[in-house]
Amino acid sequence: MANDRRLDPGNPFRGDDPLEGRRVLLIDVPPELQTAMPGLERADRHEVRFRDVDIDLVARHDPQMVLSPLVGRGFDIMDVGALLLRCGYLGPLRALTAPLPNLGAVRSEVRSHCVGLDFDLLVLSPPPATGH
Repeated sequence: MANDRRLDPGNPFRGDDPLEGRRVLLIDVPPELQTAMPGLERADRHEVRFRDVDIDLVARHDPQMVLSPLVGRGFDIMDVGALLLRCGYLGPLRALTAPLPNLGAVRSEVRSHCVGLDFDLLVLSPPPATGH
């Protein structure tokens, strides 16, 4: 799909979502996913657990972008979106995911439940086969 954003070492983002220099809130993003995102190390990032996100935290960190797995331990991206909306956040929310059969359907469902957020998927490319 032309609108898919895939992370790979040569081109971490298509479109206008570079991480470098941005205030990024990472909600339960495991370290192995963080290392797959070039530029993240140069972002002003704050790592939090989903259960710790509240209006004070969002106001204090004033993120320019929020990253979270599509499905986390005990929550999914619709839970994240609903919580962020309750906290007054209306910026970009990106869900990190492996390739899925119908990205458009997932994107549409989340957007319909999280009206007001700039939502999209960041598809993590699978690691190359090593032949071992």
